[in-house]
Amino acid sequence: MYIKAAECFIAERFSDPQKYQGELKKLTGFHLRRTNKFIMLSLLGAHSCMKAGAYPADIPVYFATENGNLYDTEIVLAQIYRSHSFPKPINFINTMSNVAAFYVAQSLNITGPNIMVSAKGLSFERALDLARAGFMAGTSSALVGAVDEAVFSGAVFERNFGHAPGETKLVEASGWMHLSADESGAIGEIVEAASFPGADEALEWLSEIGGISGAVASFGIAVGPEERRRWMKLLGAEGEYDYISELGYNDSITACGIISFVKKFRRGVLVNINRDKSDRHAVTLVRSY
Repeated sequence: MYIKAAECFIAERFSDPQKYQGELKKLTGFHLRRTNKFIMLSLLGAHSCMKAGAYPADIPVYFATENGNLYDTEIVLAQIYRSHSFPKPINFINTMSNVAAFYVAQSLNITGPNIMVSAKGLSFERALDLARAGFMAGTSSALVGAVDEAVFSGAVFERNFGHAPGETKLVEASGWMHLSADESGAIGEIVEAASFPGADEALEWLSEIGGISGAVASFGIAVGPEERRRWMKLLGAEGEYDYISELGYNDSITACGIISFVKKFRRGVLVNINRDKSDRHAVTLVRSY
């Protein structure tokens, strides 16, 4: 799957939605009514990615998110449980996160299949799985993105991942790739996107395909230090690209990490290893041109 275009929009945690509105006006004349933060975040990434190139109207959209619309969901829960009132209709409607996928398609005049996917730690990788299945079935292109707001509770984040308070910056991010079966004009390539039930199976697979010359490794936040060392040794990696330290973290930051590598490092090879809490692993091999 060749990468024709790729862009990320990253903002500070709890950014004012009005900031998104202003940035969006610079990208598109699409008229938004009664929209929300999650939708605008989605549109900012998707329009940044697709603004420069042509794409077929029936291009499929694969939209990944771990948590969906946190901002409006929190508002609605506060209306119900704190104010003991009925939620406002527009807030309630906007808690349906897949509305954002509709807005992406409508604003880009896309008429193809539109799927939103969430998969507890590996959402972006599952979107890539769906895109790859589409290419194997004869699809010629795909728009694949991952969007998440920052989590509300820094304390819960630190407890879940064992990070010291304040060690990791939490951000809002929207990362999108225009993938194609046509190599011409590509800036990179998703060479492989493989999934495994555990670390041993993933490591065995890598040992079977042999070393990857000149590869750089990157890791999801749930991959621990000892496992990282095993991967680095097996890969013979020339180094590690720590995109979380560079970009910040949300629960689907992998998309922006891969996009950042492709745009920052020309003629490079990245092996990204990610895992979920059930030890399911995903390995994404990316080549930049």
